[in-house]
Amino acid sequence: MKKHNYVAIVLLESSSEHKDYTPLYDETTILISANSLEEAKKKAESYGKENHTTFKNKYGMDIEWKLRKVVDVNDILRDSFEDDVVEIYSRHFSDISSYECVEESASVDA
Repeated sequence: MKKHNYVAIVLLESSSEHKDYTPLYDETTILISANSLEEAKKKAESYGKENHTTFKNKYGMDIEWKLRKVVDVNDILRDSFEDDVVEIYSRHFSDISSYECVEESASVDA
């Protein structure tokens, strides 16, 4: 069986028991090779779980990163890499204000 390419959006979340800690979120886009959409979903879930980690930050707080959810898994939009730029994922939304708030917040946090 020939494998297909899929794209997945995985959301990780950080947490700490420290009262002054503000959680961070990491939205990651990954490319997956799988025999089916179901297999790709399982691989995305595994990827998120494999990125579970705990460490002390520079302030001495115990920080835990873990999978919050697999947001989306779908066929890659273009399976050809003949051009210099290839669209692999696209999402549509109707609330531009919420989107801009997220993007603005992300650029401030960076």
